[in-house]
Amino acid sequence: MKHILAIFTLVLTTGVNCAAQSTFHKSDDSSMLEFWVNDAVFNADPELVRLIGDVYTYSRSGGFTANTLDKDLDWMNAYRAKLNSYYNRHSGTLSAGFYRDYDEPMTSFDITDLVVGESRRLGAMNEDFSSMGMIVANDYENTLLLIEQYNEFARLLDECDTPEQRAALKAEFQSWLKLKDLLLLAFSNMTDMYFWGGIISGPLGTAGILDIWRTHVDLYRHEYSLMTDGDAFESVGTFVDPALKLFSECSKLALDQCDIAKAVFLTSEDRPRYADIYDYTRNIVSHLPGATNDWVKARDKWIDEVAADELRSTYMRNTADVLIRHANLLSSVN
Repeated sequence: MKHILAIFTLVLTTGVNCAAQSTFHKSDDSSMLEFWVNDAVFNADPELVRLIGDVYTYSRSGGFTANTLDKDLDWMNAYRAKLNSYYNRHSGTLSAGFYRDYDEPMTSFDITDLVVGESRRLGAMNEDFSSMGMIVANDYENTLLLIEQYNEFARLLDECDTPEQRAALKAEFQSWLKLKDLLLLAFSNMTDMYFWGGIISGPLGTAGILDIWRTHVDLYRHEYSLMTDGDAFESVGTFVDPALKLFSECSKLALDQCDIAKAVFLTSEDRPRYADIYDYTRNIVSHLPGATNDWVKARDKWIDEVAADELRSTYMRNTADVLIRHANLLSSVN
């Protein structure tokens, strides 16, 4: 199956939107995504917002962890069928313009990409630029990235030819999810400390989480191209070892910027709480090298299973690129 590049625009007609508004009423349940999105986003397509909200709710009920991967994959397979159903039911009022290989039928993965794209168009209608509004917008985008991440994982898993390849891919993803959790906590806490008491820490912290997800989504998309189109190699990038060292040094330097000795702005009441967060974050950062090495080892096993000799260096540069992007993220704290 050839790689499909979906560059698309989806447009719902006014008639469909009006019909949807007359059928759906916004929930007052604060555990639901629709409670938080602004009215313009919800009213544009309540049905789609609720579909996206299913992932938002599932992610807050213990899903999408390294320990629940098989369960999450089953859940997402069923969820992808819902997105496909949405697309099919609106086929008469939904116009799509995108480039793809017309020699191949559009897969459920491609349709999911299209529906996520429409959901992102809705999210762009957000006009609330308050701190809370930006946090909600980031949570909305985070939910879309979750869908894309597990869609790309399932797409790549479907492309595997052997049980060994599938096992290696699952192991890589589980290792990265563990690394992601540590990185997310480290970045969020560093942001809170560096901008202590500032309302900007919430929007910046949640925006950083998006970069963490995007990095791995991009990795899988690139490697799907490598598996389905052997000519999609690149000759730019760096070696893994220097990227590992860069990530390690940036982790330490970012934490150093938050050292309590430099937090001259703290009040006497704030110092104990700040010190607790700093100690907790220092402990998280101390575990980053081990989690990173585990992920790199899992990547090596995945590469051993899928990479032809002439593509091995490209796969290795992909590993390095993820580490460099994570290092850039931590460096952006200050």
